[in-house]
Amino acid sequence: MPRYATPIVLSYDHLRSLKPAAHRARQFANDVLVPGLKVMVTDTGHLSYGMKRRWPGQGKQPTWRKIGDVYIPPKRKTADTIDGAAERLGAGIVTLAEARTVARSWLDALARGLDPKVEAALRDAAARAQAESEARLRFAAICADFSERHVATLAKAKEVQRIVDNIYVAAWGERSATNITPQDVAALIEPIAKATPYWALEVFRVGSRIYSWAMQIGKYQIAENPFSNISPKALIGDTPARQRVLYEPELARIWHAAPRLGQHGDIVRILMLNGKRLKEIGQLAHPEIDFARDQIIIPGRRMKGRDAPDHLVPLTPETKQILTAISRGRSGEFVFSTTDGEKALWGFADDKKKDLDKLAGVTGWKLHDLRRTFRSAMPKLGITREIAERLVNHVSEEQSVLDEIYDRYEYIDEKRDALLKWEAHIAQLLARH
Repeated sequence: MPRYATPIVLSYDHLRSLKPAAHRARQFANDVLVPGLKVMVTDTGHLSYGMKRRWPGQGKQPTWRKIGDVYIPPKRKTADTIDGAAERLGAGIVTLAEARTVARSWLDALARGLDPKVEAALRDAAARAQAESEARLRFAAICADFSERHVATLAKAKEVQRIVDNIYVAAWGERSATNITPQDVAALIEPIAKATPYWALEVFRVGSRIYSWAMQIGKYQIAENPFSNISPKALIGDTPARQRVLYEPELARIWHAAPRLGQHGDIVRILMLNGKRLKEIGQLAHPEIDFARDQIIIPGRRMKGRDAPDHLVPLTPETKQILTAISRGRSGEFVFSTTDGEKALWGFADDKKKDLDKLAGVTGWKLHDLRRTFRSAMPKLGITREIAERLVNHVSEEQSVLDEIYDRYEYIDEKRDALLKWEAHIAQLLARH
């Protein structure tokens, strides 16, 4: 039969004094501070904390439920070092303070008619769910998903990926995305803005895009974008629009160097000849080209504006020659591709642009500057503003809607005439340089 001693305030000195129970017997020491907490002593002298109670759903007879094995620190240990020593002993070994904490929680559950074991399992499940949720919401995890599912579709995929990895993941990787505040955004962007405002603006846009994407796909429980209430102008300051226009000798050097870059060079020449955006030409598909009618139809979904109408581009001889040569022997859908036309060439590789700069001896320019150069040259060639704007598809959203309803004229002859004049101008400057 178990022997029950008079309740006392359990202490480590008392635990050290306990002797083994009689052969095949058990004896118990009861704690005064937490009524119901007991120390069971076996006939081998083994000590364990626990409680003997009628547990909900477990029958009417009281049964013993173990909390854990008793940890008794050596006398040289102080109270401040006990918990650390117990942790090093491993799972299942508990200190007196830990045993009292568990016993109190069990008594609280019993008072509410709950089985502490069931309640603990529910708490553990909730904790695991919370941990999994926090793991999913780690900023680095969201960035990894963003990179895998979205970045590859962007025109400047490599540049965006560098910003994601080297700036955002490096700064916030282990934090929860829900805990990033506008103050965190300002602290990250302001030092960059002091050095290079243009770069700071790109970094800001990428960060805002990460959050917008994460909120739109519905996978993450993110309620607010910390970038949304921040004015880039207020944070970064004025970032004047780029004014770079390439001079004739620069255009000539770029043109002559382009063929050494293969299909990337073909893209550069077409951008120079037509004033288009990189995405509009880089993702060109064979069905969009009508060699019989000497025209290209760029789908509105690939234009810059949302819900833009399709854009007709007349094919002039030089552009047609480039496209005919590169399309020859291609079986896939896309004109510019590293997978035989199966997938489009989404961006212009940074190393290719660096190679082009080196070969041409022209630096400090972007591919988009070819578009600005093209548009700036139109008045000099006698091209009206209306046709010049249509060539670069700079029609306002309001005007696009009105034109779609009332003006079905494509201005194809006027646009073709303008492109032929520009092509002739390119030929003349190449002859001079």
